[in-house]
Amino acid sequence: MTDTIPLHPVVIQRLREWIDEKGDVNSKEPLFALRAPGGRLRKTSKMMRLDLERAGIAYQSEDGLFADFHSNRHTFISNLSKARISPKMAQTLARHSDMNLTMNVYTHIGLSDQSEAVETLPAPPNFDAASLYAGERACTPACTYYCRDMPF
Repeated sequence: MTDTIPLHPVVIQRLREWIDEKGDVNSKEPLFALRAPGGRLRKTSKMMRLDLERAGIAYQSEDGLFADFHSNRHTFISNLSKARISPKMAQTLARHSDMNLTMNVYTHIGLSDQSEAVETLPAPPNFDAASLYAGERACTPACTYYCRDMPF
């Protein structure tokens, strides 16, 4: 069974350029070597550390954040949420069997994300402040829902 993972068009373009530069690619073999010399499976954490080192990127930031495999997963899944991709699609792309894992562990929502969400809501209805202070119900029929539980 073939396992297909969709890639962003920019990633595809960069891979094509890399393959063109590399040349000598066997289409029947994995693009990246999965086994280390000696036959053992390569460790992704070690590969990433070496790649980061070669690129001049710190493995751990001054803030104590790590650039590792799971950081990439957290970022990818959080970015899906920020792009308003459905939770089910995020779960599928993350290859999680449990929606709770996707939404409650890998999806990170910050205050700026919350603020942006609130800003997309329609504005609350206008109230006549003087009437509210005088104890009069100044709501229009359109805002009755909003002020039905207000103590005036």
